[in-house]
Amino acid sequence: MSDKQTQMRQLVESGRPPRWSPGRQAIVAGLGLVALSWAAEAAVDAVITKRKRSVRSLQESEEWYRTLFRQSPDSTLLIDPHTSDGVWRIVDCNDAACRMNGYAREELVGQPIDVDLPGPADPEVLAAHLARLQRMGFDRREVLHRRKDGTIFPLEASISLISLGGRELILGIDRDITERKGSDLLAHAEAAASARDEFLTVVSHEMKTPLTLMKGNLQLLRMRAEQQDDAAIRKSSETVERQVDRLTRLIDDLLDVSRVGTGRMHLEMLPFDLNDVVREAVEEQAEANPAFALRLDRHAESLWVWADRGRILQVISNLLTNAIRYSADRKEIDIRTAKDGANAVVSVTDYGIGIPEQQQVKVFELHFRGTNAPEANSGGLGLGLYISKSIIDRHGGTIGVQSSEAAGSTFSFSLPIIGEGYA
Repeated sequence: MSDKQTQMRQLVESGRPPRWSPGRQAIVAGLGLVALSWAAEAAVDAVITKRKRSVRSLQESEEWYRTLFRQSPDSTLLIDPHTSDGVWRIVDCNDAACRMNGYAREELVGQPIDVDLPGPADPEVLAAHLARLQRMGFDRREVLHRRKDGTIFPLEASISLISLGGRELILGIDRDITERKGSDLLAHAEAAASARDEFLTVVSHEMKTPLTLMKGNLQLLRMRAEQQDDAAIRKSSETVERQVDRLTRLIDDLLDVSRVGTGRMHLEMLPFDLNDVVREAVEEQAEANPAFALRLDRHAESLWVWADRGRILQVISNLLTNAIRYSADRKEIDIRTAKDGANAVVSVTDYGIGIPEQQQVKVFELHFRGTNAPEANSGGLGLGLYISKSIIDRHGGTIGVQSSEAAGSTFSFSLPIIGEGYA
């Protein structure tokens, strides 16, 4: 071991600092200061780097927020609830909010929130709402909004408190729920219609049972009156029997209206000659209305159709009943069957009060009543023509009217003719 190594070992084992010359001590002190300076500089660089990263992260977060805010498909607004006048004001809004409310962005920013409400906002209500938000942090409710053009529409508003740039703001996300409300109304309407149909079915059954018994007893009474040659009883029983028949038809019409509305009208489709059904309907009406002259002009050839015989008889009977009811003083009805290309056509013509031209487009609507109809002839609920059109439509046919006020009306309908093989 050299002398220098021996000295160094003795110095370490003794624990005493080395005895350096003043020059060497100055050099060591300078090197220490340099090291401290480098360490301080490194620490400062680390702080600056960390701060830059924080700033960059904050900027990226704000950019991300703005991108989400601007591009959100839902109407989104930033609202300041801390105003001097207690009225919440719109701080910012996205394009979806502008489209939904019909405003440009500059028309909304800075405005009080009642700019798109049906009425003015109450500061006390807003203060209570803010207190609730501060307790709960979030709220959702359905409200009505007003567009720039004045239209009112329902929306679902979801609002929450957020902190942005050291400010407490409200983030509001709105969704137009007009379609959803419409679906709810449709569901309620369908439920109501179902309840109505069930009610009508039960009531009709309960009413038709006693009516059937009454009609049977009236027929027995009329037969006994004929046997005893009691004209007064026979006439009274016939009058009551006609009213029973009228009430029965009314019940049937109400049920048919319900079936038409729900698409549940059942058709028993069979081939038959339309001429035969028209003749049957005319004979029934002629027997019930002996004071009227019902003239039938039948097509020479058979008119075979594929249809529900009972329903087509119902249509013809309804047209004849209306013709008789509104024939005024001229008690004549002309009924005609004809062939028009591939269709069979039935027409019923009266020479009575007619229908005003402006009302003819509504004649097949539910509950239609002509304004020129005499009070004495205003019986019924305006169901017959509506039901008749529904029946003909279901058969793929057409029905219409030609009329002149005070000159009578011609109602006609057509059905497709089927092959000759049924003749």
